[in-house]
Amino acid sequence: MDLGCRNVAYLQFAEKNPRLYRLAFGLETAGLLHAQGLVGARVEAQHVIQEAILRGEVAGILRSGHTLQFTLTAWATIHGYAMLMIDRQLEIVTGPADAR
Repeated sequence: MDLGCRNVAYLQFAEKNPRLYRLAFGLETAGLLHAQGLVGARVEAQHVIQEAILRGEVAGILRSGHTLQFTLTAWATIHGYAMLMIDRQLEIVTGPADAR
């Protein structure tokens, strides 16, 4: 599965399970940052994005040597979009019919 498909799946999960999504990434879990299940899920998500970034660097699409910065930017972007979507903040900009 490529990164684009994974991003769609990430957004679909957030949209269909907003409470679980917030639980996984919200302040409620701040004290559980080292809990085994959360660490594993976060590492896996980062690994998927990082592998895509590395492929982009090898292909010459992305500048080499900035893998971590690109990885964090990509994750922050998709995560932020998911939060805006489930909080219905995108509708402020796009209107209800176009929010997705």
